[in-house]
Amino acid sequence: MFATDGGFIKIKQIVGFSSSIKYLDFSTDNYFMQVEDSVGEVHIYELENDKVHPNTITFELEWLGEGLRSYSRLRGLKHQYNNNNKIVKIKKLLGKPIVVIADELGTLRLFNYPNVKGELYYKSYSDHLFTVSDCLFSPDRLFFISSCENDRCVFKWKMKLNDDKIMKLVEKDMTKHDF
Repeated sequence: MFATDGGFIKIKQIVGFSSSIKYLDFSTDNYFMQVEDSVGEVHIYELENDKVHPNTITFELEWLGEGLRSYSRLRGLKHQYNNNNKIVKIKKLLGKPIVVIADELGTLRLFNYPNVKGELYYKSYSDHLFTVSDCLFSPDRLFFISSCENDRCVFKWKMKLNDDKIMKLVEKDMTKHDF
């Protein structure tokens, strides 16, 4: 891990994984990092004190990306994906109740967040011809970028957020926690 004050300075090296690293993810509070290796072992690191937590920690963390796959507040989405169409990428729009999921068919779907009861997606885009390689939201929340290795395309999407709908989702989540 690196600090960027005055350039890159290596401050820690984490070693000892049993296989190659599949993904990294940060918690939304920026205190934890999740690492999954290619054999499915998940490791959670507390960044400030370098403590390693077992995969089954006693409190729930909210993740920015791939760690959302196991997040209980998105358990309603699991029945919509299976071995025939797996989740390839998942990202949360920080500060808004929206997640995007890219699947093996090249489809991007926007879902309400949280999604505990399995509400259907509210927007779907199938412009990629093959599996989406990666996707991300711009820091200013104005754009969404998606890429596909096989169709050799990068799409830049202008985001038009429905602020009234977002406020209703936030209010609903604040008053009703059905975990």
